[in-house]
Amino acid sequence: MAWPDREDQLRRLLPLLTGTGGSVLDLGCGDGVLLGLLKDAGEKGEGVEKDSGKVKAGRARGLDIRQGDVLGFIKRAGAGRYGAVVASHILEHLPPARVPEAFSGCARALKPGGRLLVLTPNPRNIGVMTQTFWGDLEHVRPYALSLLVRLAEQAGLRIVRAGDDPYTRQRGLVHRPLNFLRRLLVGDYWPGSDLLLIAEKP
Repeated sequence: MAWPDREDQLRRLLPLLTGTGGSVLDLGCGDGVLLGLLKDAGEKGEGVEKDSGKVKAGRARGLDIRQGDVLGFIKRAGAGRYGAVVASHILEHLPPARVPEAFSGCARALKPGGRLLVLTPNPRNIGVMTQTFWGDLEHVRPYALSLLVRLAEQAGLRIVRAGDDPYTRQRGLVHRPLNFLRRLLVGDYWPGSDLLLIAEKP
């Protein structure tokens, strides 16, 4: 199963990141796909990325990208600095013992009313767990939705939405008979390939 188009996926989520009264922070921003979309929409955004090549490419497009470690950056970020924080396909790359630290750091960095948006591979999707997830050497472990919810709540955030991302479900006439057969064979283990968690700081 192919990964969805990240730019289209992030573009669809833009309305969730705007109107929060602060800058948007993209953790593990790569070469700045989301930051570019925010810039085009007239929104302020900044990112942090460890890969120097991607940082250089993003900066060449005029994007505000800092090179560094995601956990170190969020730990040093000023309290209440951001209107939204995005963790798109970053949690599965972190040491598991430090993921609660990532959630608490994001919560601290958000303004009251600010939003945390998390995208991560869906372990209930059998295609993800048998193919795409383990195809990346940097993936450490997947995260069940219930665990993501618990980590966000323990960080003091209120859950706005939690489930599989509808954008990453296979749709259309071609997929309907295939989806029916998959449901017969494997039950509910073929939802969207990504989980989407949206949480808000009270």
